Amino acid sequence: MMDWVAGLWPLVIVALTGWLIGVLCVLFMLIGLWRENLTPSCRARQVLFLAALPWMTMVGGLVAVHGSVLLDVGAGGGHCAAHSHIHLHACPLINNGWVAGTLELVVTLGLIAAVIGAWVRLGCREWQFHRRASGLAGLAAGGARYRVLEDDRMLAFAAGVARPVVLVSSGLLQRLSYRQCRVVMAHEAAHIRHRDGLRTLMVEVFLVVLPAWLAGRLREYWRQALEESADDVAASRFGREAVAETLIRIARASQSPVVAGFPVAGGQVVKRVRRQLFPPEERPRRPVLATLQGGLLAGVFCVAGSHHHALETLASIWLAGSL
Repeated sequence: MMDWVAGLWPLVIVALTGWLIGVLCVLFMLIGLWRENLTPSCRARQVLFLAALPWMTMVGGLVAVHGSVLLDVGAGGGHCAAHSHIHLHACPLINNGWVAGTLELVVTLGLIAAVIGAWVRLGCREWQFHRRASGLAGLAAGGARYRVLEDDRMLAFAAGVARPVVLVSSGLLQRLSYRQCRVVMAHEAAHIRHRDGLRTLMVEVFLVVLPAWLAGRLREYWRQALEESADDVAASRFGREAVAETLIRIARASQSPVVAGFPVAGGQVVKRVRRQLFPPEERPRRPVLATLQGGLLAGVFCVAGSHHHALETLASIWLAGSL
């Protein structure tokens, strides 16, 4: 059992190091490189990249530093013989004892349980919302894509991942003009066309390893970008003034519904209205910066892979001195 833990522990150390590097990179990019003058689609892609960055650094570090171990699993094999002194792998030269092995086992299982537990909670939350939305869609009247709920509240949101539908309440249809209702329908149809439900689920899966405050900030940016992108689709058909008027009407008539999904008045409504009335000079993000970021990340992994023996030796010396 302890031999298995001793072999897994170096991978955990590398994964934690990659996670820390990824989190610091996300924090640095949010503080110094985040730009609000990008188009909503560019900001959404940037949030998706930042959410996946800790995973990329963890997986990249494991592949670069321990790729040779995956090919040479046998303890004391050729890979272990390549070292001149103690190192991180499960070789006979290293013996941390039962106390250290137990600590390694607890930490390893704790980290794995934390990630799996977060995914399970996310899955349960999504399943509960799916059941609730399916029940509402079954009770609602309408076609395959648009359904009307008998509810006095002003509700409008896209629900579902595989086969999403737009649910609109009768209260919203009664309080809005015909043109405003069409704006709402165009907005929610844009969420379905862009597969925002599936993309949001993907982002939530990535965010489970980020600190709560950092994940919350990325989640806020993500929702705002999706809402503004759907606003632009509606504005291309009915005009920016009509979209702003509809948002103001809904915001004044009722508070935003607290439901999962994409309410038409979601995100920062004031910011969305101002953006429609006074459109900023937005520009699409050039792929040069993203290419440089990916190239730099790949370069770090290549250097780590080519010098992984030296890195393992340094880490082993530090671990041997701390145990």
